[in-house]
Amino acid sequence: MTFVRLLNDLPKLTAGAHISIIKIKLDEAIPGSIVQLALEELFMKKRIGKIAAIVSALAMLITTMSCDFGNEPENEEPTPVTKAQVATPAITVADNTVTITTTTDGASIYYTTDGTAPSAESTAYTAPFALTATVTVKAIAVKADFTDSEIAEKECEYVKPVATKPVITNTDNSVTITSETEGAVIYYTLDGTEPTAESTKYEAAFAITKDTTVKAIATKDGYTDSDVAEEALEYVAPGSVGTPKITQDGNTVTITCATTGATIYYTTDGTAPTTASTKYTAAFAITANVTVKAIAVKADCTDSAVAEKACKYTAPVAAKPVITFANNTVTITTTTEGADIYYTLDGSAPSASSTKYTAAFDITETKTVKAIAVKEGYTNSEAAEQACTYVAPAAAGDGDEDDGNTGGDNPAADGEEEVVNTPTTKTVTTETNAYSTSTHGIQAKISLRDTWTNLTDLEANDSFKITMKGTASRAFTPQVYFMDNTAAGGYANLGAWGDTVAFTTTAFEITKTISITKAPTSNENDAFVFVIDYDETGAESDIENVTLTFTEFSVSKVVSGEIWSGETVLDWEDDTKRVTIDHSKFTEDFAGIKVTFTSTGSEESGGSFKVICSDPWTVLTLTSDSVSGDGGPYSEASGETPVGVAGNKTDGTITILFSAEQIALIHGEGVAGKWGGLTIMGANSITLTKVELVTE
Repeated sequence: MTFVRLLNDLPKLTAGAHISIIKIKLDEAIPGSIVQLALEELFMKKRIGKIAAIVSALAMLITTMSCDFGNEPENEEPTPVTKAQVATPAITVADNTVTITTTTDGASIYYTTDGTAPSAESTAYTAPFALTATVTVKAIAVKADFTDSEIAEKECEYVKPVATKPVITNTDNSVTITSETEGAVIYYTLDGTEPTAESTKYEAAFAITKDTTVKAIATKDGYTDSDVAEEALEYVAPGSVGTPKITQDGNTVTITCATTGATIYYTTDGTAPTTASTKYTAAFAITANVTVKAIAVKADCTDSAVAEKACKYTAPVAAKPVITFANNTVTITTTTEGADIYYTLDGSAPSASSTKYTAAFDITETKTVKAIAVKEGYTNSEAAEQACTYVAPAAAGDGDEDDGNTGGDNPAADGEEEVVNTPTTKTVTTETNAYSTSTHGIQAKISLRDTWTNLTDLEANDSFKITMKGTASRAFTPQVYFMDNTAAGGYANLGAWGDTVAFTTTAFEITKTISITKAPTSNENDAFVFVIDYDETGAESDIENVTLTFTEFSVSKVVSGEIWSGETVLDWEDDTKRVTIDHSKFTEDFAGIKVTFTSTGSEESGGSFKVICSDPWTVLTLTSDSVSGDGGPYSEASGETPVGVAGNKTDGTITILFSAEQIALIHGEGVAGKWGGLTIMGANSITLTKVELVTE
């Protein structure tokens, strides 16, 4: 049962009708939760037996809910609730370990590895997991009251681990071979040939009786064979000491001797070592190129031969600088402690002869900053490079005594927009319960407390256009209002903008024209407040700690006949994709509107839209005489017939003239207690860009 039929049936209910009869009829027309609200309203008035009160209460309920029962386009389905979508998971694999993440806080991830599509019944992801073979991982992320994410898919290749290269050790002519790979089998040769799994299997230490070259590999099922280890081993005759072995790893030198109990002495200045030279006790670092010479000695044994190795010093590299640019200010840092930074702004390669960085600096034009880090004893860093685009500060006016506006001429005379201010880059973060909670269940707000230079130029019933460009730390879709901070902890609605707006991590660009109902003041506590608004069912975690970085936040006062501008793609099925204009925007002498649009429809059928009085919701009947411009034909048969527009049209316009009765409705004067206003809804092939008043 529709509301229209319900209202027609109400007079049949006698003054003594029981409340259950009303409830039954309400249950047929509207959901139970709304029934309860209606009954509470009726009980409160204590006028159950009065039919007029029932009709009035129901009408008020319909108005409050902005319902348009009985006026929908034929066969129109209820507008579905648009839910935010969970971010698509990211699948990464490293060292045969798979990690899956999503940027949506609180979302759960489910995955498969057998090629099937994942669902909430699949394996729940709780921690990174190991691969044992090459598989295709598919994953989704889900969260209550959100649309499930898109399916992520990645082929994760299993890479066999490599067995650790063996270590060959000679101690007193006894050879030991080991590998750190547990369970690995070692094979070796003594004749200089390459070892394979067919070579001699190492099972225990073995003796050598002459100088011998030992080669060995480590193997294990499921592993790739190790690299070949090779050592030329010296046979040491009884009563002698083995020659020391000098090895270098990076800038660290190690000296060993195969003779048990031998003591090693060494030099780094090129002189022959003796027992009076430096005694070797542990690996040591070098700070320059040196030649290390060493001998090993043992009581009652002949001293070893002198070992010698040229060890090359490798200087560490200074860390590459990080260039940060914000608000036309450049900051340069490096993690190498004590390093100096040098930079250029002309595109040339920086050197130690370039400008030395001492503190953050500002730019006054677009520059490419290049920088290096330099430190004594270090190799200069790799050059860092950053393109820094200069953003001109907001023009508060040109100082012209005639009008105070940029450019000398008064833009109001040309029907343009008067710029109020354009702050440069600004970053703000949501805070839970940052201000008092309203009946809308506001959970967080973002306050932009800049006091714009010409803020007081805006007056009650003026319109202003606001443009926001930038990025968000994560995608989310809040409702947005504009408030006026009238007192500490308080606020007042400046306009009737309560649209759902999508902010993205890549880039967002939002333009809206807003009619304000209250003029801002010059009080320093008076500023616009940007409100993130969810109803009471919204979780605080959905909107906490979202960072919005605005690269542009501009406000322009509309001073022409323009009453709305933006870029709204119409959609019959989506309540958020229509244009609603407050009754206060329509002057006493207006006769109609001029609508500017673009159309992506075909030449034969560009699309259509309806012009509707917002309250009471009434589709305005239009005739071929009342509509002109880039469209048509216009049927006079029914007010339900939408206005047709021309297809494939860029910047098309249609002028619509209203009757005296329609103008009264729009002004809010046609029906007692109704506020009027205008709503335009239509096909998604049409994008509205501007609405202007027309006078005769």
